[in-house]
Amino acid sequence: SLERTFLQTRKRLEAATMLIREEAIRRQERYRKKVGDAVYIDKAAFADLNIAVTEELLRPFNCSMQQLEDLLEGIKQDSNSLMLECPNHKIVLDRTSIVITEISAPIQPMNISKEEGTWQHPLGIVHIYRSGTDEKMHRDKFAATFDLDKLNGALQIRKWEQGDRIRPLGMKGKKKVSDLMIDEKIPLNLKSRVCVLTCGDELVWVVGSRISDDFKVDSRTTSFLHIVINHDQPI
Repeated sequence: SLERTFLQTRKRLEAATMLIREEAIRRQERYRKKVGDAVYIDKAAFADLNIAVTEELLRPFNCSMQQLEDLLEGIKQDSNSLMLECPNHKIVLDRTSIVITEISAPIQPMNISKEEGTWQHPLGIVHIYRSGTDEKMHRDKFAATFDLDKLNGALQIRKWEQGDRIRPLGMKGKKKVSDLMIDEKIPLNLKSRVCVLTCGDELVWVVGSRISDDFKVDSRTTSFLHIVINHDQPI
């Protein structure tokens, strides 16, 4: 009967859907990794998958079929700058990966003290320590030590801005923060999360990257300021 044929067809479709989802889970475990709230999917491997499997992999991000087709075309054209916006996520083609991040509220500037203490910031928990020696308490790109006596202005952590420049440690001239991000191959949708530490009008630290030569510790340093960020988001 027609009803029986319909039920059989529905069962076949449900079974096929289950197989696709199982395959997507297997591929996800192999080609996908998560850092904070960012998801990285191997670009070349994704392009080789069956279209149904790719659709299933992107289903949690509410990606439309048109966006999926645009993404596959971008991979085919070897694009490193394609960015798609889903309802709650941004999808970017990087050199080797598809990078997916949540659309979050803009990072607001936050003043911090030079006294010891702890602050909650969108990047993570900010810890401030002071000492009379270069203790090298942490060896991490989200930890930095500065000459406290050179920090003559108010400290603030804010999102980087176009035109920001810093004199990276060991360099004579200043360099644009935007150029540093290009050098470090930071994906487009993660650039909005890059923050800087300022002292007055001067950049002290591109957080997670380079510190300024103007505030480095040297043989004459007697007071040290250590800043450590328990980083829980990707940059």
